[in-house]
Parts: sequence; structure tokens; C-alpha cells
Amino acid sequence: EQVWVPCPTCLVDDFDRAKERIAGTTTVTPDGQLQTLVFALKNACDGATMQVGIFNMASLGFVLLAVAALSLYQRRMQIKFDIQAQTAQDYSIEVFNPPADATEPEEWKEFFETRFGGHVTCCTVTKNNDLLVRALAERREILAIIEEKVKEGSLVNTLSLSELAARIENRRHCFGNIKSRISPGIPELVGRLTVLNTKIQGLAQQQYNATRVFCTFETEASQRKVLQEMT
Repeated sequence: EQVWVPCPTCLVDDFDRAKERIAGTTTVTPDGQLQTLVFALKNACDGATMQVGIFNMASLGFVLLAVAALSLYQRRMQIKFDIQAQTAQDYSIEVFNPPADATEPEEWKEFFETRFGGHVTCCTVTKNNDLLVRALAERREILAIIEEKVKEGSLVNTLSLSELAARIENRRHCFGNIKSRISPGIPELVGRLTVLNTKIQGLAQQQYNATRVFCTFETEASQRKVLQEMT
């Protein structure tokens, strides 16, 4: 709500951006002189008083306390739900920086059971043997493709595959050679398989460092005890 009030000290230049909030009228004084009366549009509220400021600060404080209480409540409920929902993570830990030569799962199992008590159900040590894993995965894919191409019931071993590949390659004509470059046949797959077998044998003889250790405990209490003492 707004009302017009006298404002003898107001100037038009003060209302450049809101000229509709200032107005004036001319009257005649008792001695016969003209006098201009200036009026300004004023808000009917009290404006920024101390009482309003106190109410605003009290409201802000209440909102902050409510947000903090809600955050605490959500955190407690999250822990409660996490306890109720049993997953493998609730029983497992991950060691990010194991010693490079600590690659034996039995040693890790003995360490945790001796140092912290409890029973380690499963322990896995990962190594930096990516090349070996990729080679094994490719070998498995090639074997699966070869098994689809050979007749059902045929033996799939190194000797039989080599003999089959040689027989197919000897019977090929010009069109078959061109087709094999686009879609590898059994001879090409067997050749790649031989290369992979040699590569895998060489990679398997290398020493690899441990990169991660995953241990799963029998109880959740054992897992929490290890986390509390190691962090």
C-alpha cells in the first residue's frame, strides 16, 4: 500500500528513474503569493526497523538450524539403511598401496586374521599384468570363434587345429585368399592363436607387482574394526 505525503525537500532530479512517485500542485498563500507543494509516493510499511531486522535474523537462524538438523537426521538414516542393506562392500576392504612384492593372498589373509582377529573369507590380489590379461582374453575369443567354425564333435587342440588349417589353406583358390583378408578363416585364426600362445608363455614368466588387495571378512564387525584401526 502507498500513500501521497508532503515532501518539501524532494527534488525532481531525485526521481529520474521513478517520476511517477513525485507530484506537485500550486496553491495561493494568504498573502496572495503562489506556492508549489511537492508530494511523494511513500510506502505505507514502516521500512527497515529494528523489529523487522530481529524477526528476519530469527527466521534465518531457524532455517539454518532446521537444515543442520535435517542433514544430521539424513546422515543417521543413511547409516541405518546401510546397516540393514547387506552387500559385499559391507564386509570387504580395499588396500590401495600394497607392497610391490606382496602378491600372495595367503599372506594377506594371515596378516589380517593375526593382526585384527576375525576370519577372512576371500582375498584377491591384483597385479599390473594388463598385457597378459588382454592376451588371454583375445586367445579365449579366438578359440570361441574357431569352435563355431569347426564341425561339431571335432577335437580342438593345437595339433588338430594346425592340421585343419593346413588342409583348408591348401584347398583355397584365388577367391578364398581374397576372402580371408576380409574375413579371417580358420588358418588365419590358428596363426594368430599360435602367436598368442607364444606371447602368453613369455608374459607368464615375468614378475608382476601387486597393485590392489581386496579382502572380504566373515562379519561386518571385523571389516569395521580393520577400517577404524587402519584409517
